[in-house]
Amino acid sequence: MQQMFSPMMLFFVLALATAAVGFAAETQTKTAAATVVVATKNSSARARAMADFVGHGVGDQEEINAAIQSLPEVGGTVLLMDVIEIADETGGNNPIILGQNVLVNSTVDHKKGNLLAPAAHGR
Repeated sequence: MQQMFSPMMLFFVLALATAAVGFAAETQTKTAAATVVVATKNSSARARAMADFVGHGVGDQEEINAAIQSLPEVGGTVLLMDVIEIADETGGNNPIILGQNVLVNSTVDHKKGNLLAPAAHGR
């Protein structure tokens, strides 16, 4: 009985399938909105463990901005855990920022397109 596929042909088919899956995943991340979680050093151990970014507790806008910049071009949601102070501008990729307890410096001019709102399950 003759072999249906040579080892080289199998390698080529597997490489092509892997490339197609990688392309589909890359395309999806560029077009689908995402949710990114930001916690602080005072957050619970569980919240810190599930967070994508953990702030140091003072001026956490650096971590928040890093989270915003990690969102795909279509935007997404940044979920702020516990009490986070935003003392500087946020911006980029039209994020929706949800928080359990968010302190916003009233002198900060948040760029158009950002929505700061308490999370539905907030305290």
